[in-house]
Parts: sequence; structure tokens; C-alpha cells
Amino acid sequence: MKEIKPFDPKNPPACGDQSTEGYALFYCPADDYIGFDTVGAMPSFYERGGDFAVAALLATQYGIAGESKAGEETDGEDASLRADCFAGGWTASVLLGNRGDSSSYLISPGDLDEAIGALLLFRGDDDAERQGSGYKRVQAYRNGVVNGAQAC
Repeated sequence: MKEIKPFDPKNPPACGDQSTEGYALFYCPADDYIGFDTVGAMPSFYERGGDFAVAALLATQYGIAGESKAGEETDGEDASLRADCFAGGWTASVLLGNRGDSSSYLISPGDLDEAIGALLLFRGDDDAERQGSGYKRVQAYRNGVVNGAQAC
């Protein structure tokens, strides 16, 4: 992936030839970047959910990016749940501290609560149908945390 692109929702970036207006967080396969609203959405997610809520939400987009690069479908419930699972797999690697020299980031058990809260609470109006129920999202994330990314 090329970059993470923070943006002001008053001036959202394009994704290929598509508008991203109305999106707070997304992966753009056409231009290979993750975009996120740093003015309204992410500060609100951080304030209401905590630091790891934001990290978990970004991790789901990395999961979607991985699916895209593997030539997998990235739209729909199955793809979204798989991305949630990958976010859980990343969380497990951080929790276990097995990220080698690439990261010194550590999390606590409370951070897991923040991640689950983020998956349940921070969704757009039509996201429940596209992403699956809260129960399914938590199960997918848990599968990744317990069994690692290879389970996804």
C-alpha cells in the first residue's frame, strides 16, 4: 500500500474517478491508499472509544487492502468479516509482541474492549448490512485474535 491519507471531509480525496464524499474511513484500491477523516470522525472515535479503537478500525482497512492485493472480493459481508478477522490477527501479533523489530507498540487487555466497541459502534447508516451484524463482526475479530491471521 502506498500511503495512509488523512483528510478533511470538506475536501475528501478522490479514489480513482470516484468521489469519497461521506466516507470517514476507507481503502481505495484504485490508488492503493487508506483514507480517514481527521477532522470529525477519527477524533470522535478516539474520544469516545480510545486509542486502540482507532487502531482497530484502521486495521480493518489494512485487511481490505490485503484482500484486494490478493485478488479477493472486497465488497460485501464476507469480505468485511474477513477484514475484521485480519484486524484481530494483527491485534494478536501486537498482543503477543511477536512483531520483531517492526514495532514496539504494546496493548493492554482494555485495548481489546476498545477494539470490540469500535467494531460495534462506529458504523455508517448502511454499514450493518454490508459489514454483518455486530455479533458476526466480534466473532470474526475474535477468531483472528485467538487463531491468528491464517484462520481468516
